[in-house]
Amino acid sequence: MPEYDIIIIGAGASAAAAALQLSEMGKKPMVIDVGLVPLRQIEDQKNLYTLKKTRDCTSFLVGDSLEYFNAKKQVLPAKLKSPYFQYVTDDPRFFNVRQTNYNAITSYAKGGLGVAWGNGLMRFSDEDFENFPIDFEDVLPFYKKLEAHIGISGTNDDLSPYFGNVENLQEPLKLSKNSQKIWNYYSKHRSHIQEKHISLGRPRIGVSANAYGKRERCQYDNLEFWQPDHTSLYTPVMTLQELVLHDKIVYKSGFFVDRWKEKEGKIEVIAYELASKQEHRFETQKIIIAAGVVNTARIVLKSREDHKTKLKLTDNPALQFPFFFPGSFGKSLEEDSFGLTQLSMIYKSKILDKKVIGAFVEVTSPMRSEFFDKFPFPASDNLNFMKYILPGMMASQIFLPSDPEIYAELSLTQANDVDIVGTGHAIPQPLVHEAVNVLRSLGLLTLEGFAYRVSHGNGIHYGGALPMSLNPASAYETTIEGELPENKNVYIADGSTFNGIPATNYSLTLMANAMRIAKACGMS
Repeated sequence: MPEYDIIIIGAGASAAAAALQLSEMGKKPMVIDVGLVPLRQIEDQKNLYTLKKTRDCTSFLVGDSLEYFNAKKQVLPAKLKSPYFQYVTDDPRFFNVRQTNYNAITSYAKGGLGVAWGNGLMRFSDEDFENFPIDFEDVLPFYKKLEAHIGISGTNDDLSPYFGNVENLQEPLKLSKNSQKIWNYYSKHRSHIQEKHISLGRPRIGVSANAYGKRERCQYDNLEFWQPDHTSLYTPVMTLQELVLHDKIVYKSGFFVDRWKEKEGKIEVIAYELASKQEHRFETQKIIIAAGVVNTARIVLKSREDHKTKLKLTDNPALQFPFFFPGSFGKSLEEDSFGLTQLSMIYKSKILDKKVIGAFVEVTSPMRSEFFDKFPFPASDNLNFMKYILPGMMASQIFLPSDPEIYAELSLTQANDVDIVGTGHAIPQPLVHEAVNVLRSLGLLTLEGFAYRVSHGNGIHYGGALPMSLNPASAYETTIEGELPENKNVYIADGSTFNGIPATNYSLTLMANAMRIAKACGMS
């Protein structure tokens, strides 16, 4: 039986960060993962609109068998429906997930859901840590390490009180023409807008106008939704590849981890090989579980043979709005813009008495069909409407903080399948009304009728299943070092340990906290 000092289960953002931290401490962990990888890539990485004019793009836009319109994939965000990205949510089918009033998304890809994220990488503020048993200073050293490792772009602007003043920010991306209009309006009316507790600034993202390490500069090619392992966009795969290249980790893909078993002061990790379904056991002193919140919860319940406990899942409720620039209707579509977040917005919700985060996104990269059913008109009118208004349209994604009264319960059935039952909710109309008024304060044209409420669980930022506590009161709370109190040397290092999810994108904090926990694991 192979033996390792530390085994990391999973290979997403948290696992990659934990492995990075251990490697800096002179440890060489084994990272074990299903590790699905893209089956196809766009070989000629030119601009999307150039490719449309010069070659047949059917395979990566809709799929040779119309995979984009697969009924099972229609509940997913646009990027995960893309034919070349569908591997990210492919399921090896070692267990079933039954969901009611919830739509949790899981991944077994190398890099996890981080290979298809929006690349937002900003720090939490002190306010964001209010419901955590740790604070900003506990993770600050790891924020700095990650910012240097990844190369995050942005500027120290009006959002710095929320995202932090960062010394080594990389060159921000150029704004699209419509984004520049928003920025000009904000700059002109800044004092008046800020009186309404609204601030605007450049996003903190893992892509920059300059090259950084082995990551290329942004090409403005609009392939963000179509090209896996895009050479300009940071993903956890880049960290894993670097660690493997320098012999800092043992990466073992093609294995599904089922459970662990404590035996004579050591831990056996029990996994199944994907190809043969054959059982394999790996012996270790310690394990760090970072398999994604749903699968991490399943592993813990399965290892304890617990079919009664119901663990809570929480996530960010989210709203999406299109907004319009009538002066650009009917004009040529801008073909060389960045297809993800252009600007970030923060406002203080009077209803929630908490901050809310917004991202303003260009619509030049995703399929036009993504917007077809978002307008309240008959189908034929929607088709004509889209044809002329897309050059004058952008979208906003607005994330609300998680609500402790709105959650799902995850349990393990007697057949060892996962059952998830949500409380069922809809974002109240007053919050929609408030968001529309904020957008209008920035000079943006939109309507409440255009609001799209992202389905419960589809916000992807999950937490709460195994929360950290200064004094764990149950077997399913971890210490602040991420260790399960009844299972010595078993550490949890993904979003499961987050007591709640603030509106701020939690990807960077997820990774920083995983590094903090990995350091505790490596030192103990």
